[in-house]
Amino acid sequence: MAFHLSRVGLCLVLVGSLPLSADVMFHNSHTWRRAKLIVPGQQILSLQSFYQNVSKRFSMDGRSEPLGSGYTRAVTWGQLLQADSVDKANVQAYMNQNNLEPGGVAATANYQVDTEELGFGFNWAYGLTDNWMLGIDIPLTLRKTRVRQRVDMTPIPAQTAVTAKSAAISRTELQNKVRALAESQLAASGYDQVPEQRKSWDFGDISLLSQVLLRESYHWNWSLQQLVRLPTAQSPRTSDYISSAQGEGAVNLGLATLFDYQTLGWLCGVRGGYVYQLPDRPKVRVPSSDATDSGRIEPKVDRQSGSWWWAAADTETKLSRRVKLALEYSYLMRAKDRYSGETLTAADRARLADGTDQRLHQTRVGFLFRLNPESSRNSVLNKWVASIDYTYPWIGRNANDSARTSLELINYF
Repeated sequence: MAFHLSRVGLCLVLVGSLPLSADVMFHNSHTWRRAKLIVPGQQILSLQSFYQNVSKRFSMDGRSEPLGSGYTRAVTWGQLLQADSVDKANVQAYMNQNNLEPGGVAATANYQVDTEELGFGFNWAYGLTDNWMLGIDIPLTLRKTRVRQRVDMTPIPAQTAVTAKSAAISRTELQNKVRALAESQLAASGYDQVPEQRKSWDFGDISLLSQVLLRESYHWNWSLQQLVRLPTAQSPRTSDYISSAQGEGAVNLGLATLFDYQTLGWLCGVRGGYVYQLPDRPKVRVPSSDATDSGRIEPKVDRQSGSWWWAAADTETKLSRRVKLALEYSYLMRAKDRYSGETLTAADRARLADGTDQRLHQTRVGFLFRLNPESSRNSVLNKWVASIDYTYPWIGRNANDSARTSLELINYF
């Protein structure tokens, strides 16, 4: 989508309307991957942590691109000339010396963006009956976002370029003017100043989970999992030009089926699920197709966030008495958001929804370690388990292109 930053015509191209670190992830704690339920009275308490460094993303057409590529802005010589009241004569002289037209692009202002995330998930599960268990997941993330602005001047053909000594104004001075113009016009359009570094502790959306056993036999288990995800994460603000907020502001209702089959020392499982996001009424910035318009703020619009579909196939096998190897492939898909409202035109609705659909193919390699000798009392296990996973995305669309490493410590008691 395109915004114009003010009346002077500074053009902005912003790809996608999702938060900076928006990711497509289903609930992947080890406790909730398996179709087999825990026995009545059994509790599981786990702490899951992950680390992710995000500097690239999958674009709308599936290409891997820098995370900040969606925030590129182009400035024409005419726009720079109109905005500069102090050095206007020197800028005009520079243009005349190099035969530059007002409509030509003088420079592009780019943002180099990368984020580091250290996340924690507090998971608890309890077996109510032979066929039913409940649980909760509370996520918390330490997120550091670094932003660096770079100005690239448009090359001038050698036959028209003048020497630095004879130029009315230097390229360094022009770069500084473009940088200052970009920052001032962001503020003029209602955006907060973009900090070079931002660090924050962010709560995620809290999930309430339930799992019911449908059928079982000696070799296989089949169960149904339910999810209610509450919108406790911070939602993106309309004043944030580069946002790291993860919340979408809607209650999520999910349903998944899990099937496991065990034979010859191998445990093979398939899972699939659907997550429906309830309608909500957020405050949004409506983009404009006009490059001379910064868009407008709508205090409330009706939004139907896109639903999720996901599927996964995994296997586990013992390498020794205390170590297991785990392999998994997963695919996730999110439909486009839909917007409506009396003040929204069809074009407004299309631009708001642009870039909100997501796709992601990824694989996971992991190891499970039993940390202490296992004991039991009345069928209730007492043991500690550690799970180490490495997840890598292969193909995607409008999603982060970055690997994730996670560690989960699990206590059965």
